[in-house]
Amino acid sequence: MKTYFGVAQLPAPVEASAVTIGNFDGLHSGHREIMQRLKDSAQSLGVLSAVVTFDPHPVQVLYPERALARLFDLQDLQEQLSQQGVDLLIVEPFSREFAALDPKVYLRDWVVRPLGLRKLLVGYDFSFGRQRSGNLQLLAELGQSLGFDLEVVTAVQGEGGEVVSSSRIRKALAQGQVERAAEMLQRPFSVRGFVERGQGRGRSLGFPTANLQITSQTLPQKGVYICRAWRKGKKFAALTNIGVNPTFAAQGSEQLKVETHLWDWPQDRDLYGEEVKLEFLHRLRDEEKFSGPLALREALEKDLKEAKSWWGAKH
Repeated sequence: MKTYFGVAQLPAPVEASAVTIGNFDGLHSGHREIMQRLKDSAQSLGVLSAVVTFDPHPVQVLYPERALARLFDLQDLQEQLSQQGVDLLIVEPFSREFAALDPKVYLRDWVVRPLGLRKLLVGYDFSFGRQRSGNLQLLAELGQSLGFDLEVVTAVQGEGGEVVSSSRIRKALAQGQVERAAEMLQRPFSVRGFVERGQGRGRSLGFPTANLQITSQTLPQKGVYICRAWRKGKKFAALTNIGVNPTFAAQGSEQLKVETHLWDWPQDRDLYGEEVKLEFLHRLRDEEKFSGPLALREALEKDLKEAKSWWGAKH
């Protein structure tokens, strides 16, 4: 898959393509249905499959007061779309000026002409252009005048009949429901970060931890989780705490930390400076404040026993 940061970076106009446009935050099951339809359409037409998305997320630019956090970073989207077999990814820089474009001008000059648009696939709730005036009815009309076919992909429902959406996934993560989020994502929710030096408390308790400087914008609710950790393509079982270390933190300290214990990792080897990816599989409990190191160690031993039992049953 080739990636371009804006159609202006294309070395030449694309001869012909099937295109989908959207934010695709998380690339959840609804998005994956669109990608499958996109690939099928491109194959039947004998053209390239192209995905157009935006960075930053439009909500972050137009409504900063909402403090929207992306589920995954752009690197993850690139990896996922490449695995899906998409030929071309256009990441259009998003700004207020860009958002003010007339819908017809945007579609003609940013999609139809540079990408040789033959077929456009969009979700059931798609809108675009100035004040979101580019609705599905206008798209159908523009398809007639600009010469492309339109396909609208209906909503995908998860268990319980709820429509799968990025906002519902964020809500599930905020409540610590990582397994529910995984159902909608069709994969575990994950974060990545680089291991930095901590204060060594975990090692002194017999539970050495990798302290991650997280690059992701979204984290699950504070608590203790069973995770799958990836380091240089190899996976390890892990026990992860997201929180503020209340047993040791000074009063009023709210610095959120992600600390993970890889229980099958050699304790005489460190991970400082390395990138680790964590996939959240199961939540064990809330983060708690203990009376001291001994009580914390006893809780960690109980957590690890439960985590190993769960891991053994699932693997």
